[in-house]
Amino acid sequence: MFTPSLTLVPQGKKFTLSALVEVPSKSFSAGSIDIGAPKSNPVGANVVACQLNLVHSAKPNAQVITNLQYRIPSLTLKPGQSVTAFVMLDGKIMGSASLVLSGEHAVALAPKRATAAVATFRADNASATASRPPLTSELCQAITVRNTPHPGDFTGFMQTLDKLGIIDDTQANAHKTAIQQDLNQIGWHIQQSDIQSAPAKTVRDCSDSVQNNAF
Repeated sequence: MFTPSLTLVPQGKKFTLSALVEVPSKSFSAGSIDIGAPKSNPVGANVVACQLNLVHSAKPNAQVITNLQYRIPSLTLKPGQSVTAFVMLDGKIMGSASLVLSGEHAVALAPKRATAAVATFRADNASATASRPPLTSELCQAITVRNTPHPGDFTGFMQTLDKLGIIDDTQANAHKTAIQQDLNQIGWHIQQSDIQSAPAKTVRDCSDSVQNNAF
């Protein structure tokens, strides 16, 4: 509930983002869309964020599960960039979801503790299919960054992981576990010992280790 289901459709050189948000009753309706992340949840330099605002009425309504639709056209994205949509109610985050543009695929990385879905598209607008996505460098970088303690501080692939909160072995081990879980959710696997996560390692070091060792 409140976790948006995202679809990214190529429109020439730009993209249209569509989001469906499941709500518990007809007392909720779709509100405005704000471009940018909530102040309480900053995102990194490689993330395009938007806020999908809900409107709630105090009037009694039937408890019927309803899907609300949002649409954001003309997004400019490059391979490796992510789109994160936050569902907001009165300034509070109710749910979120992310897509990573990985080559010609849009890979949906679900929120933590949720089941991931994988959506793919081809540049010729072929129908999306559910499958294991290619493990591109862009996807590996996105998974590396999003699983650090401070992904909003990301500025570039040569940044060392201590700048993103990997300050000791405990954080590094947690980072490896989270990366492994993300890969498992999208159909890939890796041994944690093959993931190069440590304070002095760069985002590229870690990302390359994921791409080279996942199976």
